[in-house]
Amino acid sequence: MSTTTTTTSSSVDDLVSGLAGLSLSPLSTFFARFPGFTYNTSANAASEYRRLCNRQKQAGKPAVRRQFSLAFEEEFNSRFGGSVQDWDWQRLCEILEVKNVPMSKTQAKKVLQRIHVNLYDLEHYDRRLVLGQPIELKIFPTVQALSNYSTNHLKVFLKPKKGKGALRWILRELFSSRGY
Repeated sequence: MSTTTTTTSSSVDDLVSGLAGLSLSPLSTFFARFPGFTYNTSANAASEYRRLCNRQKQAGKPAVRRQFSLAFEEEFNSRFGGSVQDWDWQRLCEILEVKNVPMSKTQAKKVLQRIHVNLYDLEHYDRRLVLGQPIELKIFPTVQALSNYSTNHLKVFLKPKKGKGALRWILRELFSSRGY
């Protein structure tokens, strides 16, 4: 005799709520909401979101895309600091291989404004670095080059209403240089 289990939206919400006590990352919590989808934590978050959208069409809806972006922002902020006063600028400068790491946040902001890196790739790079599985991090010479890469690889981060902490100093306006 076999039994069939049907997963309803409320049971998925109950599962996610139950997992919250396990202190899952914001991205893991986001992806756990989708039954039948296994989030690969060693993959790039943007790639995993695209994979989810290919498997479950409702994941591509604008509201779900915003939820993914918020989860990613929380993940990014948990790694690099989420408030203007409390962001780890020294660590970020080291990860981005800044020569002569600045001695103050003000100096770090000026240096970081000249560095163009994809946010999804930066978070992925840091996650893999922490796991002892380093990967290459591409730094772009211009915002235009970053924009082209991000668009071509479907790694465009939805701009939050107001970036905080490290996100504020790394986030670039990708489409203003393209005339969009």
